[in-house]
Amino acid sequence: MNTKPVVLCIMDGVGISSIKNHNAVAMAKMPFFNKLRRNYPNTLLRASGTAVGLPAGVMGNSEVGHITIGAGRIVNQFLRRFDLENWDKNRPLADFIRDIKKRDGIVHLIGLMSDGQVHADINKTIFIANKLLKANLKICIHFFADGRDTPPKSAKKYINKLRRALPKNNSWWFGSLSGRYFAMDRNQNLDRTKLAFDAIAMARSKFSAQTIDDALSAAYKRGESDEFITPTIIKKSVITKKDGIVFANYRSDRIRQILNMLKTTNARILLFSKSELQDKTPALLPYSAIKNTLGDVLAANNLSQLRIAETEKYNHVTYFFDAERFIDFPNSEKILIPSPKVATFDLKPEMSAIKITNALLPKLKKFDVIILNYANGDMVGHTGNELATIRAMECLDAQLARLVPVVLNLGGTILITADHGNAEKMWNEKLNTPWTAHTTNRVPLIIVGPNQIKLKNGGLSDIAPTILKILGIKKPKEMTGTSLI
Repeated sequence: MNTKPVVLCIMDGVGISSIKNHNAVAMAKMPFFNKLRRNYPNTLLRASGTAVGLPAGVMGNSEVGHITIGAGRIVNQFLRRFDLENWDKNRPLADFIRDIKKRDGIVHLIGLMSDGQVHADINKTIFIANKLLKANLKICIHFFADGRDTPPKSAKKYINKLRRALPKNNSWWFGSLSGRYFAMDRNQNLDRTKLAFDAIAMARSKFSAQTIDDALSAAYKRGESDEFITPTIIKKSVITKKDGIVFANYRSDRIRQILNMLKTTNARILLFSKSELQDKTPALLPYSAIKNTLGDVLAANNLSQLRIAETEKYNHVTYFFDAERFIDFPNSEKILIPSPKVATFDLKPEMSAIKITNALLPKLKKFDVIILNYANGDMVGHTGNELATIRAMECLDAQLARLVPVVLNLGGTILITADHGNAEKMWNEKLNTPWTAHTTNRVPLIIVGPNQIKLKNGGLSDIAPTILKILGIKKPKEMTGTSLI
């Protein structure tokens, strides 16, 4: 086929569901998107569970979605690797236990305590906590409340789960409570990160409580849902250099800021997982290199490539898409459009989508392959604000209406897809509350170009081989995905 430019447009968090009620994708006025689905080859792709290297039934997410798309294969993610690990022979865990015993310190177990399975899994956290307690170490738990990949006021469920699963003695306790809005910021809002760090490491915070239950009740009385709980001290436990830190989050993007602050304590740190080769911090399950990603193959064939997204998803079209590597390919460019500085993105549903399109249009002639991400469906969908998410989808439709005709006029091809579902489900029918999490729904793939083609069903791992097919490039043996054409 060999049509250029080839544009991969990832509409973050835009799934497809037959249920139309509380479905922002279906409820929004999206005439252009719907016209494309009627008139051009399209299919639905699996974007969750085993199709993206997660356990069956687990919702997909932006990280694994972009890794899978970029790798062109199913990559076993942390949860699968955790289940396959022989923990009696895990050297990083054994070394950590030995070091903390030698220092006569305590362990600060820090991270998101939920079963959302996007950034962390409380069941895996409990497993490791019991390993540490069995080794006669004491644990101070710094509880990050979720409320985004879980219902907005579900923290009590996970507090009680910890109490049931851990020994009923004084070998462990809660040290602090923080909402992920503060503790897991990734957008350089360092003032938020600092509030969480101060509560965790310095035992300093605006609020304090005798118990985590009191801290949670006080937060709810202040009108804060789980995600937005102001960091609160429960039992003063300053982190010292003789202590250990175990970080329960296995996804790197939302712990990078607070991890950098925690390193200043000089405590011994153990991560659940890591991928940055330049980071010397030990991890239970460290990096496993992925060879011959889409970016690698394009570079090997001397094709120019552009990556463009706003701040919230910039790492996804670069770092995660390139198999968790920070890499600059020859003949490549990366464009970062700042995300709007608002407390939550329902306050500005268009986010920076218009600016992305403005920056992209003049670049279309200059690159062979372009990877872009529109963040609206995911980031506004996470707020649970249905009307705002509908507006976000309508803004996205307007951007497609600007972008697609230009690509076609250049003789190029654009693939429109998503990394996981979110915006197509805005209400939790069981709890009668807004739905703020991802979904297991399939995502669209529309191929708009000059050639008449037919598409098969498949998964996200098949997108890269499909792009290589369009470009007339043989896929490498490492890519186990297959072309959908």
